[in-house]
Amino acid sequence: MMNRARIFLIGVMMLFILSGCNTDSTSETEVGVKKMLVPLYSYPSLNDSWERLIALKQKTNNLEIVAIVNQSNGDFTQPSTSYINGIDALHKAGIQVVGYIYTDYTQRPVVEVKQNIDAWTEFYKTYGLEGFFFDEASRNEEDFAYYQEITQYAESKGLQFNILNPGTSVDPIYMEGDIASVVLIRETTYEKVVYKTNLNQPTEHTKKAIVLYSSDEENIAQKVCAYALEHDFDYVYATDHGTTDDRWAELSSYVDELAVLISKGCRD
Repeated sequence: MMNRARIFLIGVMMLFILSGCNTDSTSETEVGVKKMLVPLYSYPSLNDSWERLIALKQKTNNLEIVAIVNQSNGDFTQPSTSYINGIDALHKAGIQVVGYIYTDYTQRPVVEVKQNIDAWTEFYKTYGLEGFFFDEASRNEEDFAYYQEITQYAESKGLQFNILNPGTSVDPIYMEGDIASVVLIRETTYEKVVYKTNLNQPTEHTKKAIVLYSSDEENIAQKVCAYALEHDFDYVYATDHGTTDDRWAELSSYVDELAVLISKGCRD
C-alpha cells in the first residue's frame, strides 16, 4: 500500500496531465476551424475552375472543401462523362462533392425532387458524390416536413451530407430538427450582409454557411473571414463576380487568399 505522500504526488501529476489535455482541447476549439463551400457551377471542361480547386486543396491540405456541382440544375436523366471524370477527380483530391437540386420553395413536387436524387445517385455516387445541395429552400416552419422528407430520402440512398439553401435565416426547427448537415443562411453581398441581424445559431448536427457574391471591397478576404468567425459560420465562400446567374461560373479571383485564411481558422 502506498503512503500518503506518494498518493498525493501521483494525484498532482495526474491533475497536471489532465489539465494539459483540456488546454489543448480548448485551444483547438478556439481555433474555430472553418470550411469552404464552393458553388462549382461551371461545366467541368469549360474553364479551369475544377482544376484550380483541386490544386487549391492540394496546396492547402488541411482546408476542408465542399464543392457543389451542377448538371442541368439537377434535372437530368443521363450521365455525363465530363461530370463523371470531374466528380471522380474532386473526390480523389479529398474534396467533398454534393449535387445541385432546386426545390422552388416547395413548389416542385416531392416526386420530382426524388427523381433528381435517384439520377444523381445512380450515375455519380460510385464516383464520390456524398449528398445534395437543395437550392431555393423555404425558411418557414410549415414547410419543414417537405425538406424532412427529401433529405431522409437522400439519406436512404446512403448520401448523408445534405445542405439546404434558403439564403436567409430560417425558423429554428431547420437547425434543431437534424435534417441537414448545413443550412446556408446568408447568400448576398458583403455590403449587405454586414448589416444583417437575426442570425441562426449552429447546433451539434446542423452547421451554418455563408456564401457571398459581388464582393470586391478592399481586404475583402480578411473581412469575410472576420465576419464568419464573429458569427459562428462553419462554411464560408465569397466571390467578386456579379449578381447574375453566371456569378458561380468561375472561382473567385481571391479564392487562394480566402482559402489560406480559412485554413487558419480565419484568425490571421
